Amino acid sequence: PAEAVGKLLTLADAEGFAALAKQLNVGEPTLRDIAAELIRESILELMREEIPHAIAVTIESWRASENRVEIEGTLTLEREAHKGMVIGQGGRMIKMIRHCSVKKISELCGGARVDLALRVRVVPHWRRHKQFLKNIKLWE
Repeated sequence: PAEAVGKLLTLADAEGFAALAKQLNVGEPTLRDIAAELIRESILELMREEIPHAIAVTIESWRASENRVEIEGTLTLEREAHKGMVIGQGGRMIKMIRHCSVKKISELCGGARVDLALRVRVVPHWRRHKQFLKNIKLWE
């Protein structure tokens, strides 16, 4: 249920994630999975009424050291017109998305410094492509 998934994404401790995942009979999410959802959450919060609902967030690269996490993520959209909305004039919106996401991911990672690079790409009708959905763990 959507309410349970929302709870899963807002819990801040690993113990809570594990308990809820077990209760929902789903696998325990990884930090990468949670970070992707935090980025998506930032997009939804910042774009509000202009949000392209057909947006997938994937983490392409995750490198963690003692006090630092380097992440490369991709925002996949279905329409070229949405790309301009997500990037924003002069890159303003994507910078805001990045900033908001970094704060959330840093908190998730115990205050570690987070370097986040975001890429935006368009894959027309990505929700209809089973292989793409499998690659981003939305289809088994």
